[in-house]
Amino acid sequence: MKSTLYKNLVFLALFSLAFIFKAGQAEAATLFMLPTGGEVRVGETFNLEVRVNSEGQGFNSAQATILFPKDTLEVKSVDYSPASTIFNFWLEEPKFSNTDGKITFVGGTTSGVIGASVPILKIIFLAKGAGQADIVASDAAIIASDGSGTNILSTTNISRFTENPGLTAPASALPPPTPITRPAVPSQRLPQKPQITTPLYPDSGKWYNVSSDFLASWVLPADVSGVATAVNKNAGFVVPARSEGLFDAKTFGALGDGIWYLHARFQNNVGWGPTAHYRIAVDTVPPFEFSVDSPEGEKTDNPAPTFSFATNDGLSGLDKYRVRIGDGDIVELTDGFLKPPLQAPGKHLVLVRALDKAGNAREAGLELEILPIASPVITFVSQDNFVGEEAVRISGTAIPSAEAKIFIKTRKGAVSAEAAAKADKNGNWEARIAEPLKKGTYFAEVLARDERGGLSLPVSSEFIKVRERPLLTIAGFGITQLWFFVGLIVILLSGFGAGWLSNRLWREQLGRKVVIAERDVVTAFNLIKTDIDKALKSYSDKRVDEREASEMEFLLNKIKGNMEKMQKYILENIKEISE
Repeated sequence: MKSTLYKNLVFLALFSLAFIFKAGQAEAATLFMLPTGGEVRVGETFNLEVRVNSEGQGFNSAQATILFPKDTLEVKSVDYSPASTIFNFWLEEPKFSNTDGKITFVGGTTSGVIGASVPILKIIFLAKGAGQADIVASDAAIIASDGSGTNILSTTNISRFTENPGLTAPASALPPPTPITRPAVPSQRLPQKPQITTPLYPDSGKWYNVSSDFLASWVLPADVSGVATAVNKNAGFVVPARSEGLFDAKTFGALGDGIWYLHARFQNNVGWGPTAHYRIAVDTVPPFEFSVDSPEGEKTDNPAPTFSFATNDGLSGLDKYRVRIGDGDIVELTDGFLKPPLQAPGKHLVLVRALDKAGNAREAGLELEILPIASPVITFVSQDNFVGEEAVRISGTAIPSAEAKIFIKTRKGAVSAEAAAKADKNGNWEARIAEPLKKGTYFAEVLARDERGGLSLPVSSEFIKVRERPLLTIAGFGITQLWFFVGLIVILLSGFGAGWLSNRLWREQLGRKVVIAERDVVTAFNLIKTDIDKALKSYSDKRVDEREASEMEFLLNKIKGNMEKMQKYILENIKEISE
């Protein structure tokens, strides 16, 4: 069955109108059956209605397999006439098999519908055997009219019936009211009308699109000893003077479409009081199908075409229309005519939802294409553009008397500045950008707008560079204030660096000279010391012969010569180091 579902979804998507008036409601609808259960007599037939609560979201098709116990229930017929369903076509007509114990259907409508109790079909069962019978929905789907075939079904319910062969009268599927046991206070006059309240239908003056078992309640005065109730379509019906017991609340069965009245009256020791009539208006059928039309057609260059649509409701009456164009705001109307705001070129979905006074809705739509007017042409964009000045001049051609809208954008598409220019009778236009621009790369985007408000598609220029104005130009190269100061800083830093390096090299060279001078001085003094030691050794015995005197003379002359050399060398090294 699931494979059948998705094959059908492809076909049903052709009928989808992409109405998304409420976001985030996927998987919110309920497929349910009425009544939800009860006790039935064997041999008795009863009706089971299959309905959808779409939870405010539009849907246009549904599918399910209804399973029932074939030993205890038998399908007599399935009613899918216009009076029992809102579907107007069937991909798989409802069919049943008492041998397999199942009913299948795949149906849809060419327009989206919305409601809390939308009728799908009616099944007539025969209770043929005793026991419990659970009727369940399997392989079900409710398809949203969102153009994507989204299954919005979230819940299905079970209808449970007990088939009792011992019943002699038709049984009620509703729980009996809870009896109240207390003595009634004697009264001197007839009781007052009951003040009826019901949570499902709290306002008797309104229409509701809910059909379900409902609870009604009232306050029992101390003198009341009996209650009688009835539900019918007779506004002035007087409930027979026959007590059903003493109770302050009772559950009533689901009501069909139409205006109903819940009647109730009290009894005391004097007699029966007047009947209270509580109006309950039920309408579960959406407004009639309709279409959205435009005199300009589905393709037009008119940026604000008009739309018309009209429908009615067979029961509660039409309340209003909600219209949305593309992603625009929802507009509420009481008549079927719309003059929309100006629309940009391209395709737009015109979505209309007609609501009746009960809250049911029918959807229709039109895919409109707004054709663009002729695009403008950019013929010139200034290239010498400087920071903080009126940076850009731009000119071009367009339709005569059209307005050119110019947007200066960054590479990422953010608008930094804009301007407008009127084309002359020859179609020429020129504009200057008033807003100063920061340094960077930009491009111009231009579109044209005619006197009706019709727009063209935008056109873009080549990239536009905005730079700082130079302080001076050398060999055709502009030097800006920034580069001037950067260059000055580089020169200063280079000078400081060169001085530091020169000083370091000088110190290293000076160090090497000092080391050499130290080495040479030590060598000279060692030579002198050696000669002095020899002379002292020769004079160690305190006597000097002729040979020793000659040797000492030689050593002293040598010492004198070395000292003179050392003096000269030391002076030269000191001079060289000091330079």
